[in-house]
Amino acid sequence: KVKVINLANDKEVIVTVNDRCRRKAKPFIDLSRAAAKQLGFLSKRTAKVRIIPLNDNAATPSTTAEADGDQTGS
Repeated sequence: KVKVINLANDKEVIVTVNDRCRRKAKPFIDLSRAAAKQLGFLSKRTAKVRIIPLNDNAATPSTTAEADGDQTGS
């Protein structure tokens, strides 16, 4: 699980990472429409977010990424 924070409005949501196979030149996360709605960017389709891993490994840093909220899942 990771905490995703919208950098434009500080709204946050906790999501489960299902896979990591999508590769892009810069960090990127696909989110469900429900998560994008909670983060307040569903109508914009993308947003800059901070991703914070929620695990016991304190050495894992947070990442700033582009988020896409156009997935079909809810």
